[in-house]
Amino acid sequence: MKSVRGFTLIELIIVMVIVGILLTIGVPTLESTLKRNRVVSATNELVSALNVARSEAIKLGQKVTLCKSTDGSSCNTTSGWEDGWIIFSDANGNRALGGSDSLLRVMNSLGDDKLVITGKDENDVAINDLTYTSRGLPKKANGELRSGIFSVCIYDKGNNVIESRAVVLSPAGRVRTTDSSTIISCPATP
Repeated sequence: MKSVRGFTLIELIIVMVIVGILLTIGVPTLESTLKRNRVVSATNELVSALNVARSEAIKLGQKVTLCKSTDGSSCNTTSGWEDGWIIFSDANGNRALGGSDSLLRVMNSLGDDKLVITGKDENDVAINDLTYTSRGLPKKANGELRSGIFSVCIYDKGNNVIESRAVVLSPAGRVRTTDSSTIISCPATP
């Protein structure tokens, strides 16, 4: 008769200690990686929205507005960009969805209370909306060309910024991303 061999208690304890050490090291790294991925994802969503608004303005031959929105049907100046946005044709250029305007895209909330997206123009004034002309140029409500920087920031449990990126909007309407800390402006707290 063969004897059945298994693990000894000492061997099991050693394996459990090693697994515990690996989890202690690995879980914070995984959480950090997930947060970084959220910043990249949010940045890509914003770049996509800016590009869609610009290309639709050119394609339709009329103004197209991108603005912050919490309900998916109207612009909102009090919320953050992370709470969602809408893109709509803005035939009369009033930056309000209505009349013959048509809703083109809706982005709902990004769903992370530690993620913040802020936009500031070249004069350090908050960007709540922007309108592209039929030539693909971003304009302010007064008709001046608009440029600016959108900062995408994510915080840890202690409200410290752990990852950030920026989306830079040129006066020509082109966008690019960067992780240069010299131009990113994260709020002190989320």
